[in-house]
Amino acid sequence: MTKLSEGAIEALSNGTGGNDAVLQLVNIRKIDGGSGLPRFRVMMSDGLHTLSSFMLSTQLNVMAEENRLAPNCICILKKHVTNILKDKRRVVIILEIEVIKSADEVAGKIGEPTPYTEGNKGFNRDFGKKAPSAMPSTPGDSSKVVPIASLNPYQSKWTIRARVTNKSSIRTWSNSRGDGKLFSMEIVDESGEIRVTGFNQEVDKFFSLIEVGKVYYVSKGSLKIANKQYTSVKNDYEMTLNGDSSIIPCEEDCDVPVLQCDFVSIGDLENREKDAIVDVIGVCKSVDEVTRLTTKSNREVSKRTINLMDMSGKLVSVTLWGEEAEQFEASGQPIVAIKGAKLSDFGGRSLSASFSSTLMINPDIPEAYKLRGWYDKVGHAMDGQSLTEVKGSGGGLTNWKTLADVKTEHLGHGDKADYYTCIATIVYLRKENCLYQACPSQECNKKVVDQQNGMFRCEKCDKEFPNFKYRLILSANVADYADNQWVTCFQESAEAILGQNAAYLGQLKDSNEAAFDEVFQQANFHTFVFRSRVKLETYNDESRIKATVMEVKPVDHKDYSKRLIMNIRKLAAQ
Repeated sequence: MTKLSEGAIEALSNGTGGNDAVLQLVNIRKIDGGSGLPRFRVMMSDGLHTLSSFMLSTQLNVMAEENRLAPNCICILKKHVTNILKDKRRVVIILEIEVIKSADEVAGKIGEPTPYTEGNKGFNRDFGKKAPSAMPSTPGDSSKVVPIASLNPYQSKWTIRARVTNKSSIRTWSNSRGDGKLFSMEIVDESGEIRVTGFNQEVDKFFSLIEVGKVYYVSKGSLKIANKQYTSVKNDYEMTLNGDSSIIPCEEDCDVPVLQCDFVSIGDLENREKDAIVDVIGVCKSVDEVTRLTTKSNREVSKRTINLMDMSGKLVSVTLWGEEAEQFEASGQPIVAIKGAKLSDFGGRSLSASFSSTLMINPDIPEAYKLRGWYDKVGHAMDGQSLTEVKGSGGGLTNWKTLADVKTEHLGHGDKADYYTCIATIVYLRKENCLYQACPSQECNKKVVDQQNGMFRCEKCDKEFPNFKYRLILSANVADYADNQWVTCFQESAEAILGQNAAYLGQLKDSNEAAFDEVFQQANFHTFVFRSRVKLETYNDESRIKATVMEVKPVDHKDYSKRLIMNIRKLAAQ
């Protein structure tokens, strides 16, 4: 018969108990967590006494849901933390537990345990002295540091010691309720990770203090259920800083992990669901130039696509945004690790590194050294097979279509817009109304109203300016061998087609109409690679397909020829 750790219950109840206690699970009960997540309350026995103040951490819920933790099973308490509630009661949060005998293998309750109440005598106290807590004290405080994995909204006092692995820039907003700002960061310790957000006053108080890679003591934040739509961090909760929160740099040497990643092989991305959040690592085989696009809110953002390959021999394209797109350095084909990339099925399989993702170049982790060794010996000689070539219509990392395919396949008629790439030639450009006078503010492209007094008013910004900037909205008819289509090209794509920037075109239009017309004539019959978005839109009870060009590139004839050869081989095989 398995011997239980007699005396462990008293030690755990008093907050002096160590790990590796052998206990019997007497009862387990599912309770409402109060915020969407269930919690499991557990009664444990050491053979002498029982204690019902055990709670499973949420990451262990699956053990209860799969009935691995069931009445009478014998367990080893591998890791725990004791929390003190507002009413001074102690709750033992189980962080790690191992079932050494299932409920089916145990005849029944071991011993005749009685409920433990403080003051009980007559049993072994050695267990409590065996393994006192090794958690460090916080600066200027006698309280103990608790693991991130133990945090929940029901605790009153806690302090964690964690390393910052990701820190956002300050983001601002303005709406009918006022203005505001926020920043977020991700922190990790040996037990797990959590996302932390600060608003307004907390931005002023903490933002400049936080440095990525440094370790801090954090206490007195508010905890709530994590919104998985905005975070890839593997924690059921997220933290918000408030007026009582404290963040103190950790000055002493401490063994806090740099980052926790669960890398997925690039070859396995084909088997993952669309919109899954994944961690990947690969060699940067190639990189595109930075481009800029205008969002629906008329904000310009930078983007860049890189292509990663790992030991599976597969390639995947990753889109970087903002500062990371602008500052990415691809020299030497670096190892790139991305934590929290979003998986898309656009053109097969591709990834996007959002503002909540963490990008690391040549990280100091074993996976990076292993990948570098493989690439230098073997991988550098491989072209790699793109996931798009496996899943899509072949060639490159895009959803290639002819203009006839767009119509026959009814692209854009679904609930969401469709995206496709084609090679087409400009056959007509409509120069009328292609330029407009826009707000000169960097974040605004709204059309301004000429006040006829030397000032120009932007209704969106609610301001008047002594100047404006020209912006392009160009209608073009493009054609390939199969069909033609009208498309709308905004600033960057229009400038790429015309070969001139909007400011210069505005000057020509005002000063030299003939030269202005010549720019449009010269742009006709040039061939480009167009990446476009199509969606059925209804206006004045009339529905029609609207095609918007997202990106324009010159034709890479070597790549185009490879794709055509591959398509010929596929057709010949049929």
